[in-house]
Amino acid sequence: MTVSEGYFTETQGHPASSQYEKNDSTTKAIGIDEAAILKKMYMVHYYDGQLRKNLTTIGTDTVISVTDDGSSVTKVNRNEVNRVISQIKKQETMELNDLINGYKSSYSRPIQVAGRDTVEIGVDTSSSRIG
Repeated sequence: MTVSEGYFTETQGHPASSQYEKNDSTTKAIGIDEAAILKKMYMVHYYDGQLRKNLTTIGTDTVISVTDDGSSVTKVNRNEVNRVISQIKKQETMELNDLINGYKSSYSRPIQVAGRDTVEIGVDTSSSRIG
C-alpha cells in the first residue's frame, strides 16, 4: 500500500515499521540565498548554545596558565567571554534579519493585482470619459 503524504511517500502498511521515500515531484534545489540564511541560522544557534554553556558553568574556575616558580595563576574572566559571545550573537542575528528581509523583498510576488491597468488592443485611450 502506498500513501502519499506531501513530501514523503509511505511504502508499507503499518506506520511504526514504515519506510519513507522522497517524492520527487515536490523536490526543489536549495539556492545560494537560502543556504546563506540557513548558515546564519546555525551560527545564531551555535552562539546561543555557547552562551548557555558558559552561563551554566560560571561557578567553576577555569585556569589558563599556572607558573610554579613565580606563583602566577591566570584565570578566564567569564563575564568578559559572555559579553563578547553575546555581541557576536547579536551581530549574527542582525545579519540574519537583513538576509531574511532581502530574501523576502527579492523573491516576493504580488498575490493579487487590483484595478485595470492594462490597455486593450483597439481601444482609444486618448479620449476623455467625461465629455
